[in-house]
Amino acid sequence: MAITVDDIADIGNTTIASFDRLKFSEIAATDEEHHFLPQLIDNEHVTYEGGQEIKFDAMIKDSGGARNIGHFDKEQIVVRDVTAQGTVPWRRTVSPYAIDVLEVAQNRTDVNKIIDLLQVRRAASFLALSNLVETDGWSKPTSSTDAITPFGLKYWIVKSITGTSAATSNGGFNGTNPSGFTAGSAGISSTTVPTWANWAHAYTNATRDDLVDKMRLAAHRTNFKSPIKGKFRENTRGMDRYVWYMPYLTLRSLVSVAEDRNENLGFDLGGPEPLFNRNPMRPVSKLDDDTDNPVYAVNWAVFYVVLLSGMGLNETKMKPIAGLTATVGADIQLVWNTKCVNRRRLAVLTTAADND
Repeated sequence: MAITVDDIADIGNTTIASFDRLKFSEIAATDEEHHFLPQLIDNEHVTYEGGQEIKFDAMIKDSGGARNIGHFDKEQIVVRDVTAQGTVPWRRTVSPYAIDVLEVAQNRTDVNKIIDLLQVRRAASFLALSNLVETDGWSKPTSSTDAITPFGLKYWIVKSITGTSAATSNGGFNGTNPSGFTAGSAGISSTTVPTWANWAHAYTNATRDDLVDKMRLAAHRTNFKSPIKGKFRENTRGMDRYVWYMPYLTLRSLVSVAEDRNENLGFDLGGPEPLFNRNPMRPVSKLDDDTDNPVYAVNWAVFYVVLLSGMGLNETKMKPIAGLTATVGADIQLVWNTKCVNRRRLAVLTTAADND
């Protein structure tokens, strides 16, 4: 009896159903470690939202109504708009895989070969997806006209725009609008909302008196604490979750500084990964080729990886592919993007200055 594409689809779906759920740790990759896809799989580090786009409100000013008054002075009621709404579009990332009737016919006497073939194709598809997500996660679209690429970290954390002379200054919240996005990140412009900016600084060498001091300064300047207790948006994920990300050679230099010094510089090298100010320092392969040698301080309490509810990381059923008479395929896909609800809690230090 001849094997049809419908037969192959049934075989494929039945076989895939018996496989384990996709697990990132099972996939070998060219990058030593992937940082973004695990956030999409770990429910602790991902949020699910619905709607046509991702929306959030950021408080950008106080009411302006507080004042000191004397006895019998008349109160002045001040009501003004104190929030700005950020919007982020959804992005869809897809990685397909397929199998042909001929491939199944050639292996129909050995079911294990069919299973192995499907496992390899599925794993390769997942690897391609994870590689693309990692690339997108550490970059950004070139401009607002790009309606396909997700908003990576560089969309939210902008390098210093004050020039290389910033290496001798005290830094500042001068990581403003990312290049190509005059309307600002999430449609909030740093020109009209000066507090909508990240901390940025320049450094020359990965030494105690240069980069280490500026990392300590960045940690201090971005450590905002609200005087009002309550369930504010940026606190809904618990305590601060800072991670320092950098090229491997920069991390190696910092570890050498810590090993060569006896005094306490804020480093802890005794655990499974090096710490600075009790926060992990992690090398990122995607940053190794960045000639600005960036050191990113990311607070995962305010920086989110967002999945569309019901359309997160998922896998479609195998079905015949239109235009191909003897091939069935499936997609591993996700609908996602990133968002940041408080850019002042993020920082970057670089050996050169630009706004990309």
